[in-house]
Amino acid sequence: MPIIPNSKQAFIKGWNHFNKEGVDDLDVLGWLGQYPDYAVGFPVPKSIAVVDVDITDRELAHKVGRLALTYLGKTPLVRVGAAPKHQLWYKQAGDVVTRRPHPIEIFGGTGFVCMFGLHSTTKKPYRWLRNSPLDMRPDDPAIPLVDATSISLFLEAAKPLVEPLRVASGRVHTVRGTNGRTLHTESIKDHIRRRSEIEGTSRACAMALRECRAGGRHDTLMTVIGILYREGWNAERIEAFCLHHWHAPRGTHEITRAVQYACK
Repeated sequence: MPIIPNSKQAFIKGWNHFNKEGVDDLDVLGWLGQYPDYAVGFPVPKSIAVVDVDITDRELAHKVGRLALTYLGKTPLVRVGAAPKHQLWYKQAGDVVTRRPHPIEIFGGTGFVCMFGLHSTTKKPYRWLRNSPLDMRPDDPAIPLVDATSISLFLEAAKPLVEPLRVASGRVHTVRGTNGRTLHTESIKDHIRRRSEIEGTSRACAMALRECRAGGRHDTLMTVIGILYREGWNAERIEAFCLHHWHAPRGTHEITRAVQYACK
């Protein structure tokens, strides 16, 4: 599907159904003719797992890539947009779901990734280092099959390497002792849940929104929305809550879109 130039935003509204239904070949041909300057996005189905290594340090990106080779296998489908960041594409057993534990993101059954066209930052074409998905069938035996267990083992092995990046980005919360020393780090979700036991869910979510830092803002927003939605709040109430407690640097539409996406 077409991706708006100089962005990672899908041109097609309500594109999420493509994850389940796929994209018709005639639609693809039509889009290519109508929007030749747009990048090409791929709504990831349940049969495919994409590992997105969003790491700018070359040595660290290489180490994570080696771990992927060990735990997930050598895939012929490796896509690069802004090196050393890269994506690894695999077949999957159907139990791999989208997870975004920055700086390694997993796509499976939801979300989309860019396949071809110009990268929004580098302005250079996306490259496939080995094979292109245009030259391989999704069930090609050369593409390793992964499942939720192998993905979890890979992420657990990579955690010591990427944890400093997660802390620096604000995507995890650092728990400190009375002397100021770091005791441990925890995910935003775990931090809110622990705080909820003392202060209640509403206050814990409000404080998380107010205290979040650049780099972890989107993750915090989506986590809070998910928690409140599972608490039985409706979309209108969640949106009003977030608008009251969260400063939206990109405008209130960012909150509206996030709530609509999470509560659909």
